[in-house]
Amino acid sequence: MIRSIANTIPVGTSDVVGFDARVKDYVLEKIKMVYERYGFEPLYTPILENAEVFNGHHGEGEKLLFKLKDKNGTNLVLKYDSTVPLARVVSMYPEIPKPYKRYQLQESFRDDDVDKGHFREFIQCDGDIVGADTLVADAEIAMIAHEGLSEIGFSNFTIRLNHRKIIHGIAEKSGICSEEGFL
Repeated sequence: MIRSIANTIPVGTSDVVGFDARVKDYVLEKIKMVYERYGFEPLYTPILENAEVFNGHHGEGEKLLFKLKDKNGTNLVLKYDSTVPLARVVSMYPEIPKPYKRYQLQESFRDDDVDKGHFREFIQCDGDIVGADTLVADAEIAMIAHEGLSEIGFSNFTIRLNHRKIIHGIAEKSGICSEEGFL
């Protein structure tokens, strides 16, 4: 029994060996090149975070946090995503020049139901511009997504954009919504 467990890995994780490891490295390198072409800097944050960094930021998603305690009783979590750690970094280091353009290609962990589209361990490709005050930053993110997918060999794809203020503006212009809300 012990030997059979020792020769397995947790469900929703994977070993990446040989050719597949080379493909993974190739894809990640192409994505990095696109981000850096647009002036983004890499950011690495710890796999472990203090639990309070994530508490209250993911709603129902908080049920998917891997929770741990260290030997001192400190509540920790495995990093659920890269957005909340970015907010922590920006608040911890106010001297970071703005706009701050960063990308992260790091593992994230979710205690989710494992199926074709959900794994417990995965690499999140995340890019953000903090402190920009124009819509050019949003357009830049869309361009990066397009170029990144093209660089790794995809040619037939659709990028869908969603922003509640834009949707609200369209609804207002078409007469189905007012300043107070939908009619």
